[in-house]
Amino acid sequence: MTEKDADSGSDLVDAFLSDAYLNTEELRKDGPFSPDEFLVSKRFLGLDGLVNELSRLFEQVNNELMLLVKDNYQDFVHLGSRMKSGNTKVSTLISSIHRSEEQLKNSKQSLIGHSTEIQNNLKHKQDVENEKLIASNLLLLDQILKFLKSNDSSHPLWLESLNNAQRLCDTYKDHPWVQSISPTLINYIKH
Repeated sequence: MTEKDADSGSDLVDAFLSDAYLNTEELRKDGPFSPDEFLVSKRFLGLDGLVNELSRLFEQVNNELMLLVKDNYQDFVHLGSRMKSGNTKVSTLISSIHRSEEQLKNSKQSLIGHSTEIQNNLKHKQDVENEKLIASNLLLLDQILKFLKSNDSSHPLWLESLNNAQRLCDTYKDHPWVQSISPTLINYIKH
């Protein structure tokens, strides 16, 4: 090997180690970094060249990180203060949520109480309506009995009235007043 060949070999190594031959952009490619792929792409460097390349890349990445922190230092400081004020706001929101939950719980209990009261009132109303119907039917029975007593069996409505009276007596047979008038109705049936 001549001196010229040695110089050209040295120039080749220097050129190879320069950015023209070493593409540091490959470290910034999308996807996960693969050390195996990186080493395969640098297989012609030799161990010393690989150490130099890795040192250079480390220094470059370190410098970029320092520039990033330096350029964004105020943003980092503001982010920290915003996070602190954000924590205060979150605490305020959490306490408001707890108060709202307590109010909802109280409202739910109140609603359950009102619902129970309404159900009781509706049941009472239904009971009153039933009592009213019974009273109305018993008044009708009393009027029918008066009609039967005041008219004889030849009246055209007498038999129908007797049947209605009998039906009402059967419906309310457990009522004390109906039990007391049953003998009277039996007398009308015998006629």
